[in-house]
Parts: sequence; C-alpha cells; structure tokens
Amino acid sequence: MDQFFETVGTIIAYGGGSAGVSYLLFQYLGKTWIENKFNQRLQSLKHDQNIEVQRLRVEIDSLLNGAVKLQEVEFKILPLIWKKLYSAQQHVSALVSPTERYVKINKLNDDELEDLLSQTKFMDSQKNELKRTKSTDLYRELQFRYELIETNRVFNEFIDCFSENSVLFDPAIKEILNQATKLFRAAIVSKEVGRECNDWKMQNEGWDKLKKEIDPLVDQIESLIYSRLQSHAKTKEYLTKSSSKDAESGTA
Repeated sequence: MDQFFETVGTIIAYGGGSAGVSYLLFQYLGKTWIENKFNQRLQSLKHDQNIEVQRLRVEIDSLLNGAVKLQEVEFKILPLIWKKLYSAQQHVSALVSPTERYVKINKLNDDELEDLLSQTKFMDSQKNELKRTKSTDLYRELQFRYELIETNRVFNEFIDCFSENSVLFDPAIKEILNQATKLFRAAIVSKEVGRECNDWKMQNEGWDKLKKEIDPLVDQIESLIYSRLQSHAKTKEYLTKSSSKDAESGTA
C-alpha cells in the first residue's frame, strides 16, 4: 500500500496529473476487486460442490440400503421357493410315473391288511370296504386319489409361495418359474384325465412332459437360484468390507 502511494506521488511530481492517478487507481483497485470476486466465487463453488456431494452421498446410501434390504429378503425367499419347487417335482414325478406302486391286498391276511390300512389316510368307511372286499382295484384307485390330493396340495403350496413373493424375484427366475408352473399343471392334468378315460397315451404324456421339459427346466432353475445366491453373498461381503473401511477412516 505504501508503495502504491509512493507511485502516485511520483506520477504527480512528474506532472502526471489526475489522468495518470485515475488510471493507476483503476488498475490497482480493479485488479483487487477482480481477485476478491474470483476468490468469493471460488469459495461459493466449493461450498455448492460440497453440498452436492453430500446430497449425492445420502441419495446413493439410501439406494444402496434399499437394494441391500431387498437382497436380504430375496436371499431368504430363494431357498424356500427352491424347497417347494423340488417337493412339487418329486410328488408330480411319483404321480405321473408309468410304474405304479401298489400292494395286492387280496393276497394279505386280515392282520397284514389292517397294518397296511393303518398307514393310509383313507376314510374309515373306505377302510371297511377294503376289509370286506379285499379289492386290489379299489385299493389302487383310492391310493391314486389320495396321492393326487397330496400332489395338488404340495403343488399349490409352491404356487402360493411363488405368487406371494413374485415381486421379489429376478425377472429371469420369475419367467422360468412361470414356465415350470404351467408344465407341472399340464402333467398333473394329463395323468388325472388320462386315468379317468383309461387312456394310457394321455397318461404317458404327463410322464414325457416331466422327463423332457420339467426336469431340465428344474435343473435350470437350480442353476439360476444358485448363481443369484452367490451374487448376494458377494455383494454382502463387499458392503461389509466397505463399511469396515469407512469406520476405520472415520476413527483415523
């Protein structure tokens, strides 16, 4: 500042007059004003940038937390849907199998028949009828009917679980589970209607559908679910490590 006034004095001493002084004032004050404005603007931009960074951080954390919670729910649901799908596959396979498993009750004595019937879910009236007639055909028919009821129960449990949680599934898994549902139902219907009509060709269609379409599809679903669970596990491991690093940085 002293140097500035010395310079002004020199200009006046040499006859620079008011024009020279005005120019010097403009040059000095203008430069200072520009520098001040630049620094103010720079500080304002830094402040705005920090605010935007914080806003984005909060938004990203919120999205990540939501995604993690969704993954945690899906991580629990996928093993459950697989368990019910596998159970449905086993029951449908037993139902539509061309090899029937039954006992020739006309070859059993009364005690053996009593033991056999005690292991079934037949109604008392049906058991009494079997004891009276010892009809193997009646026993086979009842056995099939109860097996059909049980298969439909297990299949419906799979359907309910899938329907209740379908919004949580990855689109690829959801689509393939839909396919499995249709094929299971078609196989059950083929066996049931074919048996009622005594149409072995229709009954065998259920078995063919199981072996050619359902079983390969179930294998594909197993692979997709396994990959999905592995992906969840890796994501959780990564987030855990990231949280640990953030905690260490905060305490450092």
